[in-house]
Amino acid sequence: MKAQRSKWSSITKDSRTMIYKAEPDKVLRFVQDNFNLLRELYRLQLRDSIVSPDAFQALTTYQGEVIKKRLFDYKLLTERNGDYRLTEAVRQFLGFLLNEFKPLLPAQLRRYQISLGDLFGLLQTTPASQEDLLLERQEHLYDEILSFLDNVAGNTSQLLRKTQRLKSNKRQLSYPERVHQARHLIEHYIQPLNQILNHQNENSITRLLWRMGERMILEKIATHSPAIQERYEQLDDLLRSANEHLLRQSRIITRELLPLLERLQRESEVLNGWLFFLESPLLRPVPDFTKPSRYPTFSDQTESEVRFFLEQFANRQEGILISVAGAATENSLPRFFDSRTYARRLQAALPVANYFQWCIDTLQQYESQLDAQHFIQLASLVFDETANYTLLFSESRVRLQLAGITYLAPVIEVKPVQS
Repeated sequence: MKAQRSKWSSITKDSRTMIYKAEPDKVLRFVQDNFNLLRELYRLQLRDSIVSPDAFQALTTYQGEVIKKRLFDYKLLTERNGDYRLTEAVRQFLGFLLNEFKPLLPAQLRRYQISLGDLFGLLQTTPASQEDLLLERQEHLYDEILSFLDNVAGNTSQLLRKTQRLKSNKRQLSYPERVHQARHLIEHYIQPLNQILNHQNENSITRLLWRMGERMILEKIATHSPAIQERYEQLDDLLRSANEHLLRQSRIITRELLPLLERLQRESEVLNGWLFFLESPLLRPVPDFTKPSRYPTFSDQTESEVRFFLEQFANRQEGILISVAGAATENSLPRFFDSRTYARRLQAALPVANYFQWCIDTLQQYESQLDAQHFIQLASLVFDETANYTLLFSESRVRLQLAGITYLAPVIEVKPVQS
């Protein structure tokens, strides 16, 4: 391995000392021909921050020596203290192509507060007589605003993806692990990002951009040379669109990211109360849910939320009290789930003393083999329209079996809202 490290160190040193002139189209062809290798190098660096010599050797075992050498000759890969890294421009390009990157920490985004403020201040204090300097500072401010907007959009996209993965739980994480990850996302990414975009916060970057926009309106009507005037108009257009762009990102955070995770971080009475009880059910009293309450438990992603809610009551060793394998006769309802039909049946059945039991009984009228997905969809109805129902959580529990797993779930009484 020392010989291997020495060999590649000498290659990278040669690459640094030589000026390798290659036509851009030739470099792009190399990237295209070796994209799979570059993608794996990118993902490895994304995970470990570096590409170790051992990892590099494993990835390039079946690559020719010329290909390895070209990675350094074309400045796609560089050596740092015995390890390797994709150059920043290449890393950003691959992250853009793959749409895979780590969300920036809030501190990394807040640096724009300083850079944008400094550039805006310099622009305001630059004499109109220094036209070249004024044009240069206008361009720098324009580029910095674009960089900020791109990073905000990228952060929101990646956080949305992480949230969706957390809800779908394809990695089969336990409930405590999901809560831990949810709190981490909220505390270190989502809430700080929301503060950065909060236009009601005087110190937010959004408010800074809004103040810039006010200034650009005045500069547009001032007397400037045609070139300076055109740049101010471009800045004005950018800042107008920036406000709309940031408002959209803020709505995504409010509507898509915070509903599920914010509830977990606040330590929901329902989720955490039952979790606390289930840790030692014989040593603690059953949580009291006998008081009537309208409880808007779920967000727009209700099916995932109901599945997430039931997971904490999984008990694989319990016997089955509600059997779902009966030989009921197929009814006239279509095989796919018709939410409107079931919603009408629920309205007609109100009040329902045991909602989960009612879901089982209702589905068995139409399905000889209970479909777990249909049960989740039906159970979601009252949480989709929380304004139309009053939910009463009792101390009793009901056992449900879905897809081979037995759930010990709370009995929920559903009543219409009293007008």
